[in-house]
Amino acid sequence: MSPALPRRLTRSVSLPHAAAPCAAALCLMLAGASPLSAQPPRWNVETPTGPSRTIAFQASQGTLMSLAVAPDGQSIAFDLLGHIYEMPIRGGAARRLTNGRSWNLFPRYSPDGRSIAFASDRAGSFDIWVMDRQGAALERITTARIPLSENYYRPAWSADGTRLFAVAEGDGFPNQLVALDRLGGRQLLLEGNDILGGSVAEPNGNAVLFERIAGGLYAFAFNPYVTPPSGTRIDRYDQATGEVTTQVARPGGAFAPGSRLTGARWPTCTAPSTRRSSSCATSRPGASASSYEGSTAIAR
Repeated sequence: MSPALPRRLTRSVSLPHAAAPCAAALCLMLAGASPLSAQPPRWNVETPTGPSRTIAFQASQGTLMSLAVAPDGQSIAFDLLGHIYEMPIRGGAARRLTNGRSWNLFPRYSPDGRSIAFASDRAGSFDIWVMDRQGAALERITTARIPLSENYYRPAWSADGTRLFAVAEGDGFPNQLVALDRLGGRQLLLEGNDILGGSVAEPNGNAVLFERIAGGLYAFAFNPYVTPPSGTRIDRYDQATGEVTTQVARPGGAFAPGSRLTGARWPTCTAPSTRRSSSCATSRPGASASSYEGSTAIAR
C-alpha cells in the first residue's frame, strides 16, 4: 500500500460554479503567455532592422548643410549626411563627432566654446542634445512627445550659456519658440504656424531674433514699381516685455539671423511694365542673380 501524500499537497479548493469559467480563462491566458525572453527587443533607431552595409567614400564638398563658427574663430562645426564634423576654419581634415545611424543636424557652439548643441533623432524623435568638443558627454535637453510627432530643431544658445532656444513642431499644435533650461525647464515664448526658428540671442541677452514666414517667396503686385515684402522675415522677441517687432522684412525674404548679421537674403528682382526684360540688384556691386545667390544685411 502506497504511503499517504502530505495533506498540503492533496488539498483541493472548490470554486463556485460561476467562477469556474473565469478560472479556465485565466489558465488559458497563462498557458498562452510568452516568456519575457521571447519578447521582441524594443525598437531603437541605432539598431538595424534589416540587411545593411557600410559604404566608404571621401567628400570635399556638400549642400544643405548647417555651419557654426567656434567663439575663438579657429574651428567650424557642420552637419553632412546626418553626422556632425569639426575642422579648422583655415581648412584641413574634418573630424567626425557623432556616430551610429541617427540623424544629427544644426550644430551650435556654446558661448565658452566647450560644448556643441545639436538636434538628433537618436531617441526616436528629434530632440536637442549637447555634447563636448570630443563628441562625448552627451546630455539630452528635451524629451519629445512621440505620440504627437513632436520634434525640436535648430538650437541656439543664450548669451550666458545657461539656456537654449529651439523650435518645437508636432501634430495638433502650432509651432513653438521655446527656451530650454539645461536642468530640464521649458518656457514657451511664442507660438504660431508662421514661426520657423533659426533663432539667435542678442549678445546683451535682452532679446531673441528668429525667422517668421511673411508670405510667398516673391509676392506679386500689379504696380511694377513697387515690390512688396515677401518670403521670410526676421522678428525680435523682447524677453523682458514679450514684445515682438520686425527687424528685417524685404522682397525675397530674410533668414538665418546672427548676433551681428540679420540674415542672408536673395537678390531683389523687378520687372518693368513692358514684361520684356527684368533687372536684379544685390548688395555686391557687379553681381547678377545668376552669379550671386544671396547677400548679407547688417543691422545697426
